Amino acid sequence: MNKNNFAVVVFTHKRAMQLHATLESLFEFISPSVKVHVIYHALPSHERSYEILKNDFRDHDLKFYKWGKRCLFDLFVKVITRPLNLIWLFRFPVYFKKYGDFKVTFENALKEVKEQFVMLSTDDQIFFRHLLDQEKIINLLLQDEAQIAFWSHVQPDFLPPYHFYDRNKPHANSGLINNDANKKIKWNTSKFKRNSLFAYRFHVDGTIYSKSYLLKLLKPTIYHLPTTLEAVGLWESRLRGYFKFGLMNEKRILIGVQANNIQTLSDTPHASFDVEYLQKAYISGFRLSVTSKDFIDKEYIYVPKDLRFNNKSIGLFNVPYIELAKYFDDKKLL
Repeated sequence: MNKNNFAVVVFTHKRAMQLHATLESLFEFISPSVKVHVIYHALPSHERSYEILKNDFRDHDLKFYKWGKRCLFDLFVKVITRPLNLIWLFRFPVYFKKYGDFKVTFENALKEVKEQFVMLSTDDQIFFRHLLDQEKIINLLLQDEAQIAFWSHVQPDFLPPYHFYDRNKPHANSGLINNDANKKIKWNTSKFKRNSLFAYRFHVDGTIYSKSYLLKLLKPTIYHLPTTLEAVGLWESRLRGYFKFGLMNEKRILIGVQANNIQTLSDTPHASFDVEYLQKAYISGFRLSVTSKDFIDKEYIYVPKDLRFNNKSIGLFNVPYIELAKYFDDKKLL
């Protein structure tokens, strides 16, 4: 039985190693019983690693939704019936070549979520703090489901340029909602400069939304990957007035480990740890190990210089990335 107030939807592609670390930390710091829905696009060469992952987490009743079919007809129907979508079609011309069933797969998965709220996450997020006061957070979201979202990936004391407070120009609409020793911070995203982190009212990095209003926001739109989902979701929410207010704790509960970049639409800061190499390590029994000691809490972005791995089956721990190859299991890799 799920004792949580929300479900989690995770997007993944060719990164079973990183998804494993995400799920492991999620079940440790959120709850072992939280319901998780995985939206994945596994190339045939990566199917095996995802099958291993499914087996490793078989006790958690994960639900997997695979996408990968071309859906150009659906794209043109969406454009014809809603001319506003022409903006996104010309903004992202890659749709003409690569528009598939990601959107319909994701939205069908949302419809299957029984919980009233849903957290969106990608497969490079690591949870490292417990989410306290879940009931209090949900009650605050219930005050206005269409307008308020909970951001679990941010905190107010980030170092510039991602800082929330400006000592010289305090944000008048950033109000504190006190809850005993745990403070909830609510702010109006429209009061921040457009390029401020805290003005981006739509994220897929651990944000909790009302499921019904998330579907209302996304159903008329067109997007083909988590990247365009986030971009289109941001501007559609601004244009149509969704999720205007952010809510956060004083300390975030997760961080994105920017070990690699599997999309080409935006060049976000990242390292270059090879996904094919990581898959071989995963099939050979290695699992990524990331703890809060590996990064600086007040820095929003974490680009690792090295990664460490454990393989409990053969008693190896804290193995650096560069040394993994000498332990690859050739029999398993056949």
